[in-house]
Amino acid sequence: FNTLCALISISAPERLKLVQFDIKGAFMVSSINDKEIYIELPKGYEEPEGYTKRLNRLCYGTRNAAYRFWKTLSDWMLEYCFEAVNANKTLFHIKKDNGTLMIITLYVDDGLTAHNNDEEYAKFILTLSKQFELSAESTEVMWYLGVGIQRVWAKGTICLTQQQYLTDLLKRFKMTDCNQVLTPMCLTSADCPEVLDKANVKEYQQLIRSLNYLVAWTRGDLAFTV
Repeated sequence: FNTLCALISISAPERLKLVQFDIKGAFMVSSINDKEIYIELPKGYEEPEGYTKRLNRLCYGTRNAAYRFWKTLSDWMLEYCFEAVNANKTLFHIKKDNGTLMIITLYVDDGLTAHNNDEEYAKFILTLSKQFELSAESTEVMWYLGVGIQRVWAKGTICLTQQQYLTDLLKRFKMTDCNQVLTPMCLTSADCPEVLDKANVKEYQQLIRSLNYLVAWTRGDLAFTV
């Protein structure tokens, strides 16, 4: 998330257009050349006696599928003359002699691009689509991973909001009628039981994960509480 926030923050003062693209079947684009992986067919499929199924490509749930997809994509980006900004190769940029600047990062298979040249970006997407199946937008992104992106071009500012995410979160955990507090912490030990009801453990874990996603993007002030 730090990389995504950095990309968005750079695009504001530089007045770069933010657009989104999505790579379909991301974890299934990498071929398996260095090892043999066999699978059992799910129920409902008949398998001839004496035969088994070997994977030619990785699939969702396969170990290292995410890493291999990223390796395949990052190698392609470098071949396209992008440069990796950091050691983990999670942020790429390219600057051409004609002044074109493109900065790209991905969260799993959701790509976010900041650029200043629509024509060059269209060429990039066309070339990328020959290697990966994808869907791409040409208009300014307004939502990315459930986060609202509000931009004021005249002021050169970008505001991130998770208001809708918060509203859905309150509805999901039946807290739409809860009372507001100035300090979001338990004031007494009675408010925070030492032993959690086992029946509520799963719901509690889901709530913490949801709050962590909120903290990672826009509500860092809740980090200690969560």
